[in-house]
Amino acid sequence: MFQFFIRGEGGQPHQVLIYDVIGLDYWEDSITAKKILASLAEIGDEAVLVRINCQGGTHEDGIAIYNALGNHSGEVTIRIEGYACSMATVVACAGDKVEMYETALVMLHRASLSAQGNVNELRTAVEELEKADQSMATAYSRKTGKTVEGMLALLDEQRDTWLNPEEAKTLGLVDEIIVPQKFTALLNKEAVTALATGEGAAILGNLQPPETVKTALAGVPGAVAFRVDGKTIEAIKDGSKPSEEPGSPPVDGPPTDETPDPEEEEETPLADPPADPIRAERERVKAIRNQAQSCGVSADDDLIDQLIDEGVTVALAGKMLLAVKRGTQASTPIRSNHHSDQPAGGAEQVKTGWANAYKNLPGRP
Repeated sequence: MFQFFIRGEGGQPHQVLIYDVIGLDYWEDSITAKKILASLAEIGDEAVLVRINCQGGTHEDGIAIYNALGNHSGEVTIRIEGYACSMATVVACAGDKVEMYETALVMLHRASLSAQGNVNELRTAVEELEKADQSMATAYSRKTGKTVEGMLALLDEQRDTWLNPEEAKTLGLVDEIIVPQKFTALLNKEAVTALATGEGAAILGNLQPPETVKTALAGVPGAVAFRVDGKTIEAIKDGSKPSEEPGSPPVDGPPTDETPDPEEEEETPLADPPADPIRAERERVKAIRNQAQSCGVSADDDLIDQLIDEGVTVALAGKMLLAVKRGTQASTPIRSNHHSDQPAGGAEQVKTGWANAYKNLPGRP
């Protein structure tokens, strides 16, 4: 059975996952009001994170879940992670804070049911639907601050009203739009790597950073990106790129064992960094592949790709390649009887030697 309740441990919040249809369903897993009430009773007065990816369900259970969350004494955070449709949007209105991923969607519409019978029975069905619509519009009204009549008018504009995060926030259903932390969203991956290595780097103008980031970057002139390192927010200015250690080998030249004198290097004026971050990243990739070839390694080797993907600087890549080269040359390879320079075992053995040397590098990121 699908686990819809996750008890928080180690400082993590308790979680309720509304990832199935709302209301009793005999054919698949479902989220009933009874399950939610049991979960909230187990949580007590503590905070809860309700994660939603749901296409709706019955009005009966949906309203009961909405009221249960509204009466919960702890803080209720609603996070729309995929779809929040029909009754799921009503449940979302119970949150003290409602978050929505930038790629998620919400959908609102009037209540519906299947009915048959005589004219009196059909009139009764219509009356039930009108009261259900009034109930949902009341929940929407409390969240958005709009009138019940205004919300009913919105539901009448079209059969299904689909809203993206910006539209949902403008309407008042959503308080904050969020971006997954590991998404370095942005113009493209290469541009971000050129500006700042590591996860959490993001180019401004292509996403809406959280308020904490906005506050940290306020008053920083020329900031075009930022990098989050734990709780520290580092502003990145136009034209900046990963710093290289003293003694960096030439961009297009082979790595060298000689380390220049730091005092001599300080006297040499540094060239202005490229203004285009994408160009800087391309130069870094080209330089690392040139260094690999000078050490006798194929520029297409997946180990070289790993260095590039991990955002290693040209200087550090040179040192790693030298260390790997020394490690693989430390023992004399056993050669086969064929007229070949490949060690016995072929390319796979060479690859394994490189991989082992790479893993043992103390400076490996």
